[in-house]
Amino acid sequence: MTATTAAPAIAFDPSDLGFIADPYPTYRRLREQAPVYRWEPARIWVVSRYHDVVTVLRDRRFSLDDSHWEFAAPPPPGALPTPYQSLMKNSLFRLPEVDHQRIRRLVAPAMSPRTLVGLQRDVDAVVGDALARLAGRDQVDIAREFSERIPLRVIGRMLQIPERHEETFRRFGLALIDSISVALSPDEFAATIAPIPAGLDMLNEVIEDRRRDHEPGLLTAWIEAEEAGERLTRDELVALAGSMITAGTDTAVQLVSFAVLDLLRHPDQLARLRADPGLVRGAIDEVLRFDHFGKGGVPRFPIEDVELGGQLIRRGEMVIALVGSALRDPDVFPDPDRLDIARSQAQSIAFGSGPHFCAGASLGRMMSQTAVLSLVTRYPDLALAAPPTFESHAFLRKISSLPVSLGTPA
Repeated sequence: MTATTAAPAIAFDPSDLGFIADPYPTYRRLREQAPVYRWEPARIWVVSRYHDVVTVLRDRRFSLDDSHWEFAAPPPPGALPTPYQSLMKNSLFRLPEVDHQRIRRLVAPAMSPRTLVGLQRDVDAVVGDALARLAGRDQVDIAREFSERIPLRVIGRMLQIPERHEETFRRFGLALIDSISVALSPDEFAATIAPIPAGLDMLNEVIEDRRRDHEPGLLTAWIEAEEAGERLTRDELVALAGSMITAGTDTAVQLVSFAVLDLLRHPDQLARLRADPGLVRGAIDEVLRFDHFGKGGVPRFPIEDVELGGQLIRRGEMVIALVGSALRDPDVFPDPDRLDIARSQAQSIAFGSGPHFCAGASLGRMMSQTAVLSLVTRYPDLALAAPPTFESHAFLRKISSLPVSLGTPA
C-alpha cells in the first residue's frame, strides 16, 4: 500500500469569505495538484476529483458514523441537555450503518416523487404567500425575504403541524438549525437550544394525535412505516423530524438563492427558462452542479486503512469529499465552468451517491423549482441590485444577502 506523501502548498481555508463566494479556483488547484489532500491544520483528508469523491460516498469502508473518528469522544456528563442529546444520537446522520439503512427503507416510500405530488398544492400556497409579501416593493433581499420564507413552512405542512403550533414549530426548527451551523459559546448555545424542549413536547403531542386519527400525510406514513416487523422507535421518529428540518431547510434556502443569483448572472439561460418553463428541473439541477452550495459533504470515517489517489488514509481519520469540486471535474463534465440548463445530469452527484443519497432530493427539487420559476415568471425585469454577500457557516457556502430589483410584475 502506498505511503502518504507530503502535500503541496495549497491555500485551503473554507472559512475564508473569498473561498465561500468562489471556491472554484481552489478546487481546480486541488484536482490538478493534490486530488487527495492532507489538510494538516484540521487533520482532515480532502478529496476533490469526481471518481475519488464517488468512491468515498459509495464505498462502505467509509462510514458515516462519527464514532469511528480517531478523535471521537462523548460530551462530558451534563454538557448537553438530555432532549438535545437524544435528538443528536438518533439523527439520521449519526446512526450506525445498520440503523441508518433500516430507517431509510422504512421512510423512503413517504418521500418518493409520486407520494410528494400531493404536497404540490401546499408548496404553491407557501410560495404564493412569499411572493405576495414582495408586492409593491422596488428592491428586496431575495435571500432573507423570499428564500428563507419557504422551506420551514413547507416542512411544517408535511409534518402535519397544526396552525396553533406553527410558532412553536418555527422556533424549534430555527433552534435546531442554529445549534449546528454556527460557533457558539456555552451561554449562546444554551440560549439557542432553549426552544427545543417545547418543540419536542409539541411534536410528541402531534404524533399521538396522528396515531389516533390516522390523518393522511407524511407523519402518519412514518408512524405506520413497517418492513419485516421493524418499526421506528419514538426517539427515532422524533429525531427523523428533526433531521428533516436540519437537512432540508438551510439547504433549500441556499438552493433557491443560488439559482436566482446564477440565472441573473447568465441572462441567456434565464431567457431559455422563461421561454420553456419545462426546463426548470434541468435549471435547478444544473445550478446544483455549477455552483453547489455545500463546502464539501458529510464527513466520512474509514473503518480500515484505505488507499485512495496514491495516498494512505488510515482507519479513523476524517475524510471530506468536495462534491462541489467533483461537479466541476472536466474529466466528467465537458466545459464544466459553463452554466447550461439543458445539460445532461446523468452523472451528477449533487444529492449524494450510494447508500446515503439524499432522501429529501425530490422535496428539495419541488420547493426550489416552484419558488424559482414563480419568481422569474412574476418579475420579468428581475435584476441584481448589488453583489451578494456571504457568511461563514459550518457546512454551507451561505448567501446571507441577495439584493434584487423586482421591476414591474407581469
